[in-house]
This record gives sequence, C-alpha cells and structure tokens, in this order.
Amino acid sequence: MYLKNTLIIYSTQITYCYLYRYYIINDIMQIHFVNSRNIYIPIYIKFKKIIGIMETGSIDVLKYFLYVFNAVFGITGVALIIIGIIVIADLGRFSNYLSSSITAPPILLIILGIFIIFISIYGFYCINKQNLNFLIVFIIILLLVLVVEILLAIMSSISKENFNNDLRFSLKNSMGKYSFEETDRQSWASIQRKLECCGVDTPKDWSIIFPENQVPVSCCQNLPVESGALCRNLFDERIIYQKGCYSLLNNRVQRSLTFIMYVASAFSLLQVVGVILSIFYTYLLKNRQNSK
Repeated sequence: MYLKNTLIIYSTQITYCYLYRYYIINDIMQIHFVNSRNIYIPIYIKFKKIIGIMETGSIDVLKYFLYVFNAVFGITGVALIIIGIIVIADLGRFSNYLSSSITAPPILLIILGIFIIFISIYGFYCINKQNLNFLIVFIIILLLVLVVEILLAIMSSISKENFNNDLRFSLKNSMGKYSFEETDRQSWASIQRKLECCGVDTPKDWSIIFPENQVPVSCCQNLPVESGALCRNLFDERIIYQKGCYSLLNNRVQRSLTFIMYVASAFSLLQVVGVILSIFYTYLLKNRQNSK
C-alpha cells in the first residue's frame, strides 16, 4: 500500500514519503514511512485513545440528535392534543348517534398527547444526567408509547370499518323516539341544520312520523317564520334538503377516523427513530463508563 506524494513534517524537515508498513502491538499502532533517502519515519498512535475519542464524538452527536428528537417529540404531543380536541369538537355535536368506539380514539389521542409532553421533559432530564438506569426506563416508556400509537391506529381502522350499521340503526332508533323524546328532537334539529340533510337516507323517512309529506322545520333550507311550523313539498330541493343525514355523517366520521389513523401511524414512525437513537446512546454511554 503506497501513499505517494504524502507531505510529512518530521524533525522540522519537510519531505515526500510513502507508507512502508503498519501494525498494532499492545493497543499501540505503529506506522512506518520511508522517505526518498530510505530513512524510516516511525509514528506511534495509542489505539485505545483513538477509539475513545471516536466514541466521545459519537456520543456527543447522538446526544445532539436526541435533544432534537425530544423537542420534536414534545411538539407532537401538543399536536396530538390539538387534533384530538378538534375531532371531538367536530364529532361531539353528533355524539347522540355515535358509539363509544367512535368517540374513544380522539379522547385517547388527547391523553396520549399529554403523556408524551411529560415523557419529553423526562427525556431531556435523562440525556443531561447520562444515567444508564434513567435512560433504560426512557427507552421502555418510548416502546410503550409506540405500542399505544400502533393500537390507536388499529382501533381507528377497525372502528372506521365497523360503525356503518351501528350508525344507521342509531339514526332510525332516534327517529322513532322523535315524537316523545325532547333529546331526540333536539338532536335531529341539530344534525339536520348543521349537515344540511333531512331524514336518515331521504326526506321520505319522516313519513312514519309526519303525514301529508311534511318534515321537521330543521329540514327547511329557509326557516319558516311561524313557530312550530313544518316544511312541505318533500321533492322540492329549493325548499327541503334532499340528502340523507346518514351518508353525510358517515363520511364525516370516516374522514376523522382516517385522519387519526394516519396521524398515529406517522408518529409511531417517529417513535421508532427515537427508540433507535436512545438505544445507541445508552450503549455508547455504557461502553465509555466501563472503559474508565
């Protein structure tokens, strides 16, 4: 192996030389160069010292990346809380028709976000202290959060696929109680005004409650002036909303659960990065402490 035209400073003289040989004895690397005058130039390097310097540099780099990860991790916790609140505020208006399997994911998202913020703070503490036991606990907590996020994504996916029949049954059941339950009357008034819909599938669904092609006033595109008035002319789209509430509410819930599923999946990938960084950081830190 030759390194031609290598510039070496030795004994205050500058000369060109090439690598002659190198070997390691007792953790000391000996490198021999030969110059143009066939004079050997030995260089001795402590091998363990080089490895120690490399490990220290690696630990400092990983420490920096862990600081960045923890900052991003804490921000994701805040993001999860905000997303959960937005979803609950959106779907909470229709909670009378939604099962607990639909409302549970956004609630879990908020709880998880709060938990992640505290974990992020604990992570900064562990990195600063460089305590192996604290770091191991931090890794275990990150793994648990990763499992929860994966389960949350799976729960959202299952709920998204299975709630269709429950939603239709809940709407029809509530419609059957419309005449004698004030809660159901208010719920239908709210959903039909907010979604601009009428009935479960079509305005005709109200025929079991109101005779002579009449529907609740909340189905009217323009509210009547008279108190307690009903809307007529079921097939006139200029007067009555023609879309059923089932399809509109179904689409709204589907979008929300799909969004939660994607968010949980994306954040779980971030968790994997954090776990890998933490494991390598703990491993290098342990090696450095054992070498002392």
